[in-house]
Amino acid sequence: QPIAAIMLAAYHALYGAARALFESERTFWVVAISLAHGVTLLSTSACFLALDRFPSMDKYRLQDKRAPEALFKQAFRGLFFNSAVTYPVFALLLYPIARGFVAVSGEPPSASETAKHLLGCILVEDCLFYWIHRTLHHKSIYKYVHKTHHEFKQNVAPAAEHFHPAEDVMNVIPFLAGPLLFRVHFATLLLWVVVRVHEIVDAHSGYGLPWSPWSYTRPSERHEFHHSHNQGCYGSFFPFWDWAFSTDAQFRAFMAKGAWRNRGAAAPAPAKARPTPNKDGSLPTPRRNPPRAAKKAH
Repeated sequence: QPIAAIMLAAYHALYGAARALFESERTFWVVAISLAHGVTLLSTSACFLALDRFPSMDKYRLQDKRAPEALFKQAFRGLFFNSAVTYPVFALLLYPIARGFVAVSGEPPSASETAKHLLGCILVEDCLFYWIHRTLHHKSIYKYVHKTHHEFKQNVAPAAEHFHPAEDVMNVIPFLAGPLLFRVHFATLLLWVVVRVHEIVDAHSGYGLPWSPWSYTRPSERHEFHHSHNQGCYGSFFPFWDWAFSTDAQFRAFMAKGAWRNRGAAAPAPAKARPTPNKDGSLPTPRRNPPRAAKKAH
């Protein structure tokens, strides 16, 4: 807790200094949200893409096959477009709606209150995202909207925000519901942007890193299965809703076969076959290769 308190105090000091730079609250709102999104999206994606250059990291990849290069480049360009255009416009349009719910000025909340609000945002987002995502997979609308995102059969970090514009708008609902419901401080909203963007990039990274802060719920493995098999695993942060409605049954069966189990760790040595005992129960004497005949000297 002391470390968390120090980090939060430093963040509050930074937040206060940044707030003082802008006379217009609206400008501060747009710039801060855009930076929180863009810096997190680009830096996290860059870290995962850098892993591709190290053969020693291949053991953490969940699939050996890579996404098509043309599709990758399209999504990679989308990272910069979303950071420079989509999110600033989103933040600008969001301001008049959220202004009555989110306090931009005033004293930022304590560490405990910030943690409670972040947890609440995660739980609300996880529930709403599950149902919206599952709805987008309905056969009557899938090909019109969500199919764009599923152009990736093998996940890679830039795929995290490779969406149809209509899905981009729908994703705002689970993302914004928690902050509006709990009336969080703007400082907490910025942290929530960082948390959500980092988690979604991690889930689309194609890597199962044992040191990932999200590894305990295995979102990258669940979402890799979702893209490669195009079924089940509709949740984001937690597997609860998939478990509750058995929409992860195929994934659990897949993992029960040992798929991806040894990714990130050395595979165990295969067990040696046990010799068949003799009729009296004794084990047969192991055969020895006959000695080689000495070569005749010429």
